[in-house]
Amino acid sequence: MMSKYAMKLFVRWMYFKDLIPHFAKHYANFNIYAVVNNYDCEPGMLETLKEYNFNILNVTDDYETVKDNVKKLKYYIKKIIKPKEWFVVADPDEFHEFPIPIHQIIEYCEKNKIRCHKGKFVDRLAKDGSIPKIKPHVPIEEQFPIQCDTAKLHLGHVRGRNQIKVVLIKGPYFNSPHKHKNSCLHFPVKVHHYKWNNNSVSRLKHRAEMYKKHNILCWEYSQAIIDYLEKHQNKFPIKGLV
Repeated sequence: MMSKYAMKLFVRWMYFKDLIPHFAKHYANFNIYAVVNNYDCEPGMLETLKEYNFNILNVTDDYETVKDNVKKLKYYIKKIIKPKEWFVVADPDEFHEFPIPIHQIIEYCEKNKIRCHKGKFVDRLAKDGSIPKIKPHVPIEEQFPIQCDTAKLHLGHVRGRNQIKVVLIKGPYFNSPHKHKNSCLHFPVKVHHYKWNNNSVSRLKHRAEMYKKHNILCWEYSQAIIDYLEKHQNKFPIKGLV
């Protein structure tokens, strides 16, 4: 049954084609009626989402650099989110686990005049700590059963603050996750982060190069992870992270 809070799922794509079938299956259970396509998708990605009855909202913009990301997100949100409408924010490698139905969290936020709710990242790793290719027909949680925190590696100096993720926002309202004043972590929402797969290194290299070019400090974290994985044969130490 659809709650009175009709949900949109705000998505940024990039490097996640193999995750889309799992992503669509996961969020199909959330009574979410639209997916915002705000980056170019590879062939087949949107078709997969449509198979799960998602509607696709395509929005274009003129923002070109990574420094414009916040402006870009604000632009999209104002384009497609109504003033009193709540929406879920997730990248395709982020699978939110809500402890209670979403509409109950929203009702709590409305009652307490809270405009966004946060969750905590849980890194998901393969059983042996490797970064394997994602299989389309095996449940994603079985492929990456280990729940841990890769921040324990202490690589770079910006990772710790990024363990918090804004998962629900009342629009049109957006800022960086660390600047939301009317926000809370009242309910223990988990953000299962399936980012450590065979695309990880190429994704991190692209991000490190792009961020360094625009003098964005967190490029150092991406480079530190790249160096670590190359040194350790593309594996994480499970015992030290769990």
